[in-house]
Amino acid sequence: MGGEAQRQFLCQFSFAGLSLVAAQSCQDLHPSLCVLYMSGYTDDAIVRHGVLDEGTALLQKPFMPDALAGKVREALDADRREL
Repeated sequence: MGGEAQRQFLCQFSFAGLSLVAAQSCQDLHPSLCVLYMSGYTDDAIVRHGVLDEGTALLQKPFMPDALAGKVREALDADRREL
C-alpha cells in the first residue's frame, strides 16, 4: 500500500445501533478505515432488517480465533480491491 498504514476497526454490532453509528462516524473521519462488524445475529437477519448492506464484512459470534483471522484478512483484501 505504498507505505501507508492500514487502519482496521472491529465493531460489536447490535440492533440498538450505537456501535453502528460510531463505526460509520469513524469511517466518515477516516474513509480508508476498514470496518469488520461482529454480532450474534445472523448476517441474513441483519441484511433483511436493512441495518447493514449486503456484502458488509460481518463475523458471526461465537467464533474461533482462526475464523477471526480469516475474516480480518477477507475484509482487508476486499478493502484493497476497492482502492
